Amino acid sequence: MKNLLLLLTLLSTITLSAQEIFKPPVDLPGIKAVPATGNISIDGRLDESDWTAAEAISNFVQVEPRQGEPSANPTFVKALFTKSHLYIGVFCSDSLGKAAIRVPDMMRDFNWRAHDTFAIAIDGFNDKRNSMTFVTNPYGAQKDYLSFDDVFFDSDWNGLWRVRTSITDHGWYAEFEIPWKTLRYAQPHESENLWNINFLRL
Repeated sequence: MKNLLLLLTLLSTITLSAQEIFKPPVDLPGIKAVPATGNISIDGRLDESDWTAAEAISNFVQVEPRQGEPSANPTFVKALFTKSHLYIGVFCSDSLGKAAIRVPDMMRDFNWRAHDTFAIAIDGFNDKRNSMTFVTNPYGAQKDYLSFDDVFFDSDWNGLWRVRTSITDHGWYAEFEIPWKTLRYAQPHESENLWNINFLRL
C-alpha cells in the first residue's frame, strides 16, 4: 500500500475569527501518513515501532498572542494508516507539565475553548468547504462536529472514533483512531491521496 499524503491547509472550520486575521502560508506544509506494519494499541502512549519510525511535523505557528511566530511549547504530530483506519499521534509539550493542564469537565462535546485541547479538521474530499472535526483534551474527552460551507456547524453529529491520552511531566500525548467509514471514505487508493487537514492546539 502506498503512502497516503495529507496536505495541511489552514481551514476555517476550526475558528472563523482566526481565519479573518490569520492567512495560510503561501507554501503549505504537509504531513505524510505511512502504512502501519504492526498492530496499533490505542493507549495514548505512541510506543509502537510504527510510531517511533514515523516522521513528525512540528512547524506550527501561533494565531495568538504572537501571530505567525513559533509556539513556545512545540506540538509534534505523526500519521499512520491501515486499510480500515487513519491514526494521528500527537505530543503537546508544555514546560509546566501537569501543573498547566486545564480540564474543567469530562463531558462529551465539551466547550473546547475552556480546555487545553488538540483538534483535527479533515476535508477528505478537497472541496475546501466541508470538514469533520475531532477534538480531545489531556484526559481524553471527545468532541466532534461537521462543518458545511464554512458557515453551518452540526455539533449533534457523533462520529465513530477513538482517542486515548496520557500525561507526563513534560506535556501530554493523544492517539486518535478514525475509521475510514467515519470519514465516508472506503479506504486509501493505491496511489497518493491528497487531502486538506488542519491541526489546532489550544
